[in-house]
Amino acid sequence: MQVTIKAASLDTENDNRDNHLRSADFFDVERHPRATFALGAARREGERFVVSGELTVRGVTRPVTVPVAVAVADRTIRVTGELTLNRVDFGIAYQSRLNPIRDEVTVWFDLTATAR
Repeated sequence: MQVTIKAASLDTENDNRDNHLRSADFFDVERHPRATFALGAARREGERFVVSGELTVRGVTRPVTVPVAVAVADRTIRVTGELTLNRVDFGIAYQSRLNPIRDEVTVWFDLTATAR
């Protein structure tokens, strides 16, 4: 299974910030329009699952492992979780003296899929 996200769809509720994040300083959506996660394995740990696979952001692929919550109802599955990444590992090395940002960033996700 693979999840693909349009990188330009990011929305932080701040147009100036969103445009900067879409630029070559960060996600470079012109050259890298998609981020993908290819599932490699999943195992149950209590009430949650731990999934591992390959995450590709800005054309760089790295292995990741993340705990997730899975809820199934009727014809819908919802997967939520969070993971911490080093943005530099994915080629996002932008720095600003006026607005410094950390290398470690937390990504929160909430995905819903419905069967057709």
